[in-house]
Amino acid sequence: MNTIEISVLSPRAALSAFADTWHEGEASREPVSKLAFGSLRELFELGLLDRADDGVLSAPDDEILIHAGIRDAA
Repeated sequence: MNTIEISVLSPRAALSAFADTWHEGEASREPVSKLAFGSLRELFELGLLDRADDGVLSAPDDEILIHAGIRDAA
């Protein structure tokens, strides 16, 4: 299954997540594709999903996991 993990993170949290991912690679664990955004607005402006003329949504990945705090939506 092709999965991408998306997070909305502060700059400090993004650096920490980068370090964690780096260590996963050093430990020879297969990394998951990851993206991080500074806000929900940035996330939803990216165009991760495509909508066909018949209204069907499609994405380049089989599964999209989004981690974002509700407070970030304000």
